[in-house]
Amino acid sequence: MSTHSVDDLHIRLREELERFNISAAEASRMAGEKSGNRMREVLTGRQRLSAELLARLVVGCNIDANYVLTGQRETGLSVDSVKSALQMVADAEAGLPDGNFLLDSERIDAICAILKTAQSLGHIPDKSAAIAVLMSMR
Repeated sequence: MSTHSVDDLHIRLREELERFNISAAEASRMAGEKSGNRMREVLTGRQRLSAELLARLVVGCNIDANYVLTGQRETGLSVDSVKSALQMVADAEAGLPDGNFLLDSERIDAICAILKTAQSLGHIPDKSAAIAVLMSMR
């Protein structure tokens, strides 16, 4: 995934919230944020969108995470598929050796790689594919 695409996540997230007529404050509440400051910072591009916040927005606001991540509207991938990809990356990350962790940008890249693979296969790949994606990023 190119850096340009990652830099546009906040723009596509804002578009998704506008599509559902959800304000930044409302999205913040729906995602379980304690204050709206973080959401405003993310939507203006001053703070990066974390995988955790994206996951909470998918669950709380039912946004199209595939669009936010890849710039392509959902094509056969359900919200459950995105949730599976998020969980797959979290599980694979938990299996990394002690002291190893992913940066938010690496986590987003891994999720995007799994979703793009799923688009081409027509289904979410298995856990070993997620581990392979994570290991290729190291």
